[in-house]
Amino acid sequence: MKLIGLNAADVSVRRESNDLLIRVLGTTDSLRVVSHFTNDATYGYQIDQIQFADGSTWNQAAIRSAVLQGTDADETLAGTASDDSIDAGAGDDTLNGGGGNDTLSGSKGADTLNGEAGDDLMLGGLGNDTLNGGLGNDILDGGAGNDRLDGGDGDDTYLFAKGAGQDTIYYAYENRVGKLDTVKLVDLNAVDVSVRRDGNDLLIRVLGSTDSLRVVYHFQSDATGGYQIDRIQFADGSFWDQAAIKNQVLQGSEVEETLSGTGGDDVIDAGAGDDIINGAAGNDTLAGNAGADSLNGNEGNDLLLGGAGNDSLIGGTGDDILDGGLGNDQLDGGEGNDTYLFGKGAGQDTIYYAYENREGKLDTIKLTDLNASDVSVRRDGNDLIIRVLGSTDSLRVVYHFQGDAAGGYQIDRIQFADGSFWDQSQIKSQVMQGSDIDETLSGTSGNDLIDAGAGDDTVNGGSGNDTLSGGAGADTLNGDGGNDLLQGGAGNDTLYGGDGNDVLDGGAGNDQLNGGDGDDTYLFGKGAGQDSIYYANEARVGKLDTVKLADLNVSDVSITRDSSDLLIRVNGTIDSLRVMNHFAEDATSGYQIDQLQFADGTLWNQSAIKSQVLFGNSSDQSLRGYASDDVINAGDGDDNVSGAAGNDSIYGSKGLDTLYGEEGDDRLYGESGNDTLYGGAGNDVLNGGTGNDSLIGGDGSDTYEINIGSGRDVINNYDVSSGTDVLQFGTDVSLEDLWFRRSGSDLEVSIIDTSDKVVVSNWYAANDYQVDQFKTADGKTLLDSQVQSLVDTMASFGVDAGAERDLTTAQQTQLDTVLAANWQ
Repeated sequence: MKLIGLNAADVSVRRESNDLLIRVLGTTDSLRVVSHFTNDATYGYQIDQIQFADGSTWNQAAIRSAVLQGTDADETLAGTASDDSIDAGAGDDTLNGGGGNDTLSGSKGADTLNGEAGDDLMLGGLGNDTLNGGLGNDILDGGAGNDRLDGGDGDDTYLFAKGAGQDTIYYAYENRVGKLDTVKLVDLNAVDVSVRRDGNDLLIRVLGSTDSLRVVYHFQSDATGGYQIDRIQFADGSFWDQAAIKNQVLQGSEVEETLSGTGGDDVIDAGAGDDIINGAAGNDTLAGNAGADSLNGNEGNDLLLGGAGNDSLIGGTGDDILDGGLGNDQLDGGEGNDTYLFGKGAGQDTIYYAYENREGKLDTIKLTDLNASDVSVRRDGNDLIIRVLGSTDSLRVVYHFQGDAAGGYQIDRIQFADGSFWDQSQIKSQVMQGSDIDETLSGTSGNDLIDAGAGDDTVNGGSGNDTLSGGAGADTLNGDGGNDLLQGGAGNDTLYGGDGNDVLDGGAGNDQLNGGDGDDTYLFGKGAGQDSIYYANEARVGKLDTVKLADLNVSDVSITRDSSDLLIRVNGTIDSLRVMNHFAEDATSGYQIDQLQFADGTLWNQSAIKSQVLFGNSSDQSLRGYASDDVINAGDGDDNVSGAAGNDSIYGSKGLDTLYGEEGDDRLYGESGNDTLYGGAGNDVLNGGTGNDSLIGGDGSDTYEINIGSGRDVINNYDVSSGTDVLQFGTDVSLEDLWFRRSGSDLEVSIIDTSDKVVVSNWYAANDYQVDQFKTADGKTLLDSQVQSLVDTMASFGVDAGAERDLTTAQQTQLDTVLAANWQ
């Protein structure tokens, strides 16, 4: 072929498949020799030489060499069956070596080098390259950049050095019998690298840099799956074989990493850092050392050592030993007969999930340097807590007491340094004995005896007939199911009986007591403080709740009603027992106690209790009746008395009393003192007694009783109902003793020759304030419509108060005539 006007510098030559393509640079001109390279340019389609304008020529060998030299463009270069040297130049190129022992150079760019047959040398150069060795014993050097390397079949060598980037041997599966694949670290020794297992990958890192070489699936099937490299060779000539590699990846460093064991008995030391260690099969020893590590023994009888830091240890299957070491660790032995080691300085560890079928199993907590006297054991909810006295160290067994410590989460025994141990029954017994600290103690389904000791404790009895003792402190005792005895002891305690027939004794202090369902007994005595039965609602049919006054008789107490509460006071002390809402719905709402029992055997039932609280004493108090017809005597003091429903009789006795008749036809007697009487609804009788009283009749036909010595009483008779209200004078008052006068809007009726008078307030304001009749004991009646005639006549005499008897004969005659005409 003769190129006229063109020299070698004016053209490019390329192989495209089996064609030879000659292009004139800077133009679109080209000459294609079809099938030139068929059968390695020996099949008969090839041209034999190219002659240039300057007389130079390329023979067949020169043509072959020219098409193996790349340019700056992206191109595909293919070798021959002989030993080729192909240089891709710049650009993202594809190089195919073909047969022979070829040298493929990617140079710059993201190149793909395919060695194909033969023992090839593949040099990726700069860029993120892909090198496929193919058949033969190949050498692969990715060069700079993040490269993907696959040696293919044969004994292959992977070259790696500083600055090589982050390379990956990503698929190297082959039948390994008699094979040897090598990673050769050309300028690195063992001290310059770290090796780690990452999943099933082998990861080689260059210390102090981001360079790394990852062998994908190296550890597949315990590094026997056909993806593994066989040895690592260092710059100084030393090397690691497969066993040495396995051992190296089990040794940690100061960085966070994941270490995984093999199918054998491995010893794995994570070093510093927050590491993950997987033991795999075999009887392994896993050491977390410093850092927050996660250790998983998996199969086998493993020893797990957390070391310093907050670690997580999972034993897996097998009879494992777990030692969290320093820090707050989480421990799970998994299946098998496991042993948990714990000692002084171990921190606050948790056995957080140890469920398994317990038949024939034995899980043990071994306290390596602690005896029984060095620890306290407590139940917290369903958890078991072991505390080291004098420290903050503790071991919590989560759900230990689930199903009454038979739910599959329990440990079976605690072994101490001196060789003694507690089995399950002894552990249960120990957690029911309190100490001087604040704690929660919980019983079982049996009949438990729990003593909380000092401290502000919470005690839960569970089912069974339990005895709960709070001891000193402000304790909360919950009897739960069963017929329980609850003893609060000293302090302000709260006692809940729960289901069953319970006995509640608050002890000293101001206690709150709630018997719950069942026939409950509340014990109270001298020195018991100020206790409250604060909620005891239940269906009362067939029930009997009792307050038992252990060292008190009737004469030792006073019993009063305070709003809806029953209040029992110990005379001469500040001790009291309040039954809250006892009188709600007239003591039938379900909050009431049913009887009071005294030390001498005297018993007050509900009727007797009701009767007792209707009698007051010398103190100021509030008394309230029931829906029945009650007789209430307030006693001395300034009292507040309400009759409630029913036709009640209320006596104020001494003091400044306020009496409320409320519903019903009531009789209200203020007796001595300046009292206030409210009749309320119904036809009431109001008698203020001595003193200056205020009388308010309310609705209905009310009667106001006035006698000599009644004092100055004021009647407020506002009543819009159709009843007949009467002002009734006593036997010692005749109609001639009464003097009527207007005082502002009030009507004033005085008893002559005394200081007594009665004022009908707002008589002149409206008819609704007027009483309908005035009556004397001899049966005489004065109607409201006739009152004004008397007022006018008496006013016309112009006499002063106190001089009503000093009338002239004519005035007296006139007055007698008016009285006779109006009083009938």
